[in-house]
Amino acid sequence: MAGAVDDVLVGLRPQSEGHVLVAEIAEDTPRVVADREKLNQVLANLVTNAVKYSPDGGPVTVFATYTKHIGRVVVGVRDSGIGIAPEDQ
Repeated sequence: MAGAVDDVLVGLRPQSEGHVLVAEIAEDTPRVVADREKLNQVLANLVTNAVKYSPDGGPVTVFATYTKHIGRVVVGVRDSGIGIAPEDQ
C-alpha cells in the first residue's frame, strides 16, 4: 500500500502547488494484493479532488489502516476542503 500511495503523491506534487501531500500508513497495515494500476487511479482521483476542493492550499493526507475486526485495509483522504453537503453524499 505504501508504495502505491508514495507513487501517486510523488506524481501529483508538481500539480499540487500550495498543498502538502502526506502519507500516513499504519505500521501494522498488511500488504494488499490489488491491481496496481487501478489502485493508483483511484488514489490519484481522490487526491486530485482533495487538492481541487481545498482552497488556499493546506495538507492533503492519504491514510491507510488495518481494521482487524473486519479484516480489511481502509484507505482514505483527509483535506481541509469544503466537503460534500450531506444531501449529496
